[in-house]
Amino acid sequence: MVDAGLIGGIIIILITAIIIAYYQYKGYLSWAGWDPFSAESSLLISQGDISRKWRAKKLEEVNKRQDPNEKVVIGVVGEFGKGMYLCVESALKKDFTVNMVSGDSVYDDKIDKLAELVKNYPNTFNYYIVNGRPRHHFLFIGRDNLFIEVPHEVNQNIKKSIGLNGAKPEIIDKFTKEFARMLEGAKKADESIIRQLKPIVIKPNTG
Repeated sequence: MVDAGLIGGIIIILITAIIIAYYQYKGYLSWAGWDPFSAESSLLISQGDISRKWRAKKLEEVNKRQDPNEKVVIGVVGEFGKGMYLCVESALKKDFTVNMVSGDSVYDDKIDKLAELVKNYPNTFNYYIVNGRPRHHFLFIGRDNLFIEVPHEVNQNIKKSIGLNGAKPEIIDKFTKEFARMLEGAKKADESIIRQLKPIVIKPNTG
């Protein structure tokens, strides 16, 4: 005969595991102050525009602060998928200063658009190119909102990422240094250089 106390203990463990798993997905245990990364972090999956909506929300929040020192977007990307391009375009239209490092191959439908952005925003859009494809992709929106992508392959439709709202100083420092390191080996691109980038044919839903 199975001990009732043992069954009760197993049930409690299972319920606790389910609750923890739920809150890890929704907010990395931020409800209990256990979040090791930020004030509140969220797992994002690039399916159903979840990650795009998170970035758009952060842009709006920073824009409403009306602090010119906060209106910055800094990041490292691979091929400039649709979601990242839309984020950069939106930031520029809101008068953000945008500094981006990209690989030397870009989705074919973004090359002309990126060239136009550099042409139209010469004082606020700084686009740098490195040889090859950066493996680690991330984006600062403002000073402490950080979007981090899980390493993925080119044209991978479903990509996982994490959004940090109010990232902790040590996390900010780590990624700030990584951006500076990438910048050291990068070349600033003008309109003509961008138009000469190697095109990648984009698959549906990639971005």
